[in-house]
Amino acid sequence: MLKIRPAYVAGQFYPADSEELREQINQYLQEVDLDLISKKIMRAIIVPHAGYVFSGLVAAYAYKTLIGRRIKRVFLLGNSHRSYFDGLVVDDSDAWETPLGRVMVDKEVGRELASMNKRIFLSNEPHQGDHILEVQLPFLQVALADKFQIVPIVFGNQNPIDYQELGKVLLSVVGEEDLIVASSDLSHYPPASIAEKIDQQTLEHIVARDVVGLEEYIMMVKSQNIPGEETVLCGPEAVKTIMLMAQKQDWIGRILHYAHSGNSPLGDKERVVGYGAIGFYK
Repeated sequence: MLKIRPAYVAGQFYPADSEELREQINQYLQEVDLDLISKKIMRAIIVPHAGYVFSGLVAAYAYKTLIGRRIKRVFLLGNSHRSYFDGLVVDDSDAWETPLGRVMVDKEVGRELASMNKRIFLSNEPHQGDHILEVQLPFLQVALADKFQIVPIVFGNQNPIDYQELGKVLLSVVGEEDLIVASSDLSHYPPASIAEKIDQQTLEHIVARDVVGLEEYIMMVKSQNIPGEETVLCGPEAVKTIMLMAQKQDWIGRILHYAHSGNSPLGDKERVVGYGAIGFYK
């Protein structure tokens, strides 16, 4: 009997009806002008993970670059939003389900990663109920015509070396037909004018592949006790993993789009969450 991870946030973060969901994603993708974004082959993308009504269009800027590509496997990275644990956990379910169908988990690669580093464990528990990776799947299912497998990975507590450990093992297993996706939002929850300034510098540090600079910038922002600013980056280890790999592989980073929840008809400009789409290509 297959171990299936269900769609926990269907009907909350995105439509539970398959036709409505596909139509919504296609609408976002159609709104993206491909001439305005890089036509290079993206090796890694960084995308937001809020409800689609808030961050779906931003995410579409990254996913639009994948249309027409053959991708065998997608490594999904995020900082757990529901569990606190030591190390990293690779999901060992057989498949993840969304309203658009099932996506198989590459369990063989998951076992390989766990065997390569003692900080990496196999379990499905930290992945249960967490939206950060799940919301990426419907976009992948629409953007990628061919079948693909996933390797879902979440970080627990913010251990300063875990992103380096994961980056090392991924560099040894990621192939030309693989994609890495880091799921992260930006500022939580300052006024729009403040978020825009903070987030722009965060994005610039990321595309520059400046891990040390990003870490110092996050600490500097936190030290200022800016009203409403609770988090500069909610997927820091996932993002830094891609930055590290981009350094080693000489991938070039590009900011594809930025917006915040205040840009949504449902948003409040006095209290926003920032969203950025970034692509890294060879």
